[in-house]
Amino acid sequence: MATASEQLSASIQEISRQVAQASATSSSSVEEASRATTEVRDLAEASQKIGEVVNLINDIATAIAAAVEQQGTATNVISRNVQEAATGTEEVSRNVVLVSGGAEKTGASADTVLHASRQLSEQAVILGKDINAFLGKVQVA
Repeated sequence: MATASEQLSASIQEISRQVAQASATSSSSVEEASRATTEVRDLAEASQKIGEVVNLINDIATAIAAAVEQQGTATNVISRNVQEAATGTEEVSRNVVLVSGGAEKTGASADTVLHASRQLSEQAVILGKDINAFLGKVQVA
């Protein structure tokens, strides 16, 4: 009887240790998800700022293209090059918008992971308390 009780106590202590380890891992995951969320938000903000700069460059390139066209035949080659640059800038601008949208979605996903990790951590703490209470009852008995 004593051996079974000792084995049960050892098993419960091992479960308690594993719960504590899972809780620590969960807490670490929560912290990592929080850092990832912050980094993704920073990336989204940087992408948006890049998009604004690219739009400004696009406006300037378009204005230059219009001025060059007025200069006539001698500057047609330059005008075409500026227009191509403006087109390329527009494409980059569209891509930046897509990257920014993707970063925002990733941020939302990171928030979801963070929330789930927090819930898991809370559940691990509750389970640990329940096991400790059970161990207390078993040791008293």
